[in-house]
Amino acid sequence: MRRSKGFDWAEARTRLEGMRESLEQSPNAPEQVKQRIFRERAEALARPLVEHQEATGEQIFVLRLGATRYGIPLANVAEVLTDSKIAPAPGAPLEVRGLIQVRGEVRAVWNLRRLLGLAEVNEGQSRTVLLLKHGTREWGIEIDEAEDIRAAGRDGRETNGHGPAHALWTTADLITVLDVESLFRKVMEGF
Repeated sequence: MRRSKGFDWAEARTRLEGMRESLEQSPNAPEQVKQRIFRERAEALARPLVEHQEATGEQIFVLRLGATRYGIPLANVAEVLTDSKIAPAPGAPLEVRGLIQVRGEVRAVWNLRRLLGLAEVNEGQSRTVLLLKHGTREWGIEIDEAEDIRAAGRDGRETNGHGPAHALWTTADLITVLDVESLFRKVMEGF
């Protein structure tokens, strides 16, 4: 999985080390000034990503189903499981792909194509499961590929109503962001 424009910690450490060395070489900088500068820099680096998120837009997890790209709000993503062994669930609704075991607990995996009302593809079964969280519950959706995590600015959103079922909005580069709340309600209808 590729991350777009993530924070480069190695570069930040290198820059901080360079600044520390230049401060130490400066005989005129009193110890109090050095400590204040270090404290300010540490506080800036320790700020939660939420502040950055508000400035740049909502973080979304980008996935692929065939050639189409979808997004899930990152706050709803628990983890990505690759090469998952999905056991069949006899008697379950058609939307249920099967069951997986995650750290000793059983999770249902849903066929995202069916949940979205898309045509089935007979290109072999994907073994990538995106584990979603809704409140205290976790459940999986089968996806073709985990592509990216990125910020989706508020100014590039389109809510035209022409997307698939459970769509919240579409980004300027045509990623349909899905409504996890709506998907969860659909999932719970089957039980």
